[in-house]
Amino acid sequence: MEPLPQSLDTTASFWPAGCDTTRQAGKFPEVEILSMKRTHLLCFLFLASLTWGQSIGPSVVNGQPQPLRLPGNAQHASAAPLAIQHSLLGFSSSSAAKGERPLWEVAPPRAPITPLGDTARALRKQHEVVKKAVIVHEN
Repeated sequence: MEPLPQSLDTTASFWPAGCDTTRQAGKFPEVEILSMKRTHLLCFLFLASLTWGQSIGPSVVNGQPQPLRLPGNAQHASAAPLAIQHSLLGFSSSSAAKGERPLWEVAPPRAPITPLGDTARALRKQHEVVKKAVIVHEN
């Protein structure tokens, strides 16, 4: 087998000997592999311990299904006498009156409604009267 020419030789170093980090990193590949395996194992154990921390109560530990039981209210729909009447105002005095007054006696009169078309025409006339700018700047 012929040796590769100098331009195609991938092992040739183009940097000074002190800067050749690619060769230094590959000196002990078995140590690097073992440290990588150890790191992966520790990460796996850490993540596995986190999943045990997320388990809720004894349902995960014993493996038996635990149906959800909500507490019931036995008096929810049963018949009962009405409670004693009491004031919501506390100890203040209350006033009462009889009869009703129609809304037209109490409410203020409505303002006259101007149609939208008339409002638009008035704004257009007002816009025509306003003084225009003398200088127009364009960017």
